[in-house]
Amino acid sequence: MNVSSYLAAEHALSSATNGSDTSNYTYAYQAADTNSLCEAGTYANGSYSFASFALNHQYSTTEDYQETGSSAGFTSYAREDKDIYSYVMQQTSSGSAANYTLSATETVSTTFNGTLSGGGTLADALSVIRAYIKSGTYDVSSGVTMDANPEASRPARVAVAALLGGGDLSAPVGPSLTEWIIRASVRSIPCSQCRASNRG
Repeated sequence: MNVSSYLAAEHALSSATNGSDTSNYTYAYQAADTNSLCEAGTYANGSYSFASFALNHQYSTTEDYQETGSSAGFTSYAREDKDIYSYVMQQTSSGSAANYTLSATETVSTTFNGTLSGGGTLADALSVIRAYIKSGTYDVSSGVTMDANPEASRPARVAVAALLGGGDLSAPVGPSLTEWIIRASVRSIPCSQCRASNRG
């Protein structure tokens, strides 16, 4: 049985000033990759036959950007942009054919909350969720097992390229992609402004 794994993390801080506008930035990135392969079989007459074969590849990343500050339009504001990605490849075999199932989900979201310079608040949130599942079989009689490229298999990239994993387990037509878009926006202003607005 072969098992490999790694973890990666990156953090950055910065700030900027442009006239009356000020902002502070925080960026964080994390990635985790675990790949396990267990196989046992025989070689005869120029081909392999697996008595048992199991591959489990899990990959995930989280990217988070946060910004706080003030500007001409806002006495204060806070913004966050986030990207969460999950990739799972699972394979099993008994014989000369491997069955695989790949699932990938990516959630991209942004939120904004600010206090308006003229009074009142503004809150806005948007989330886009893309996901797909693809399954199939391929020949392992040569003894060579295959995997997809986790980064190339991101739903957004698959939708554009109509390919899966840079050719390893790709097909001319990409997998069926499901997308959800969730948006919420709320704006509140002081009651004095409401009355003035109602009077026209």
